Amino acid sequence: MTLINYEDWELEFDFNQEIINIDNAQILKVGDHKYIIKGIDSSSYFYTGESRRVVFKSKFDEDIKFLSFL
Repeated sequence: MTLINYEDWELEFDFNQEIINIDNAQILKVGDHKYIIKGIDSSSYFYTGESRRVVFKSKFDEDIKFLSFL
């Protein structure tokens, strides 16, 4: 298993809502419902295969969908 610094990961996903607040990560890029986020805590580590939780708040409408994850 590889030890990873929490700020060294990125996640790209499609989401058809506007994210207005995010905890434990920062938004690097957003456009056409595509988000790229990354970790922000340089003092935290995890091993490959472990889960991490990112919490965000978005504007809500009745057609909320996660379109894809990369």
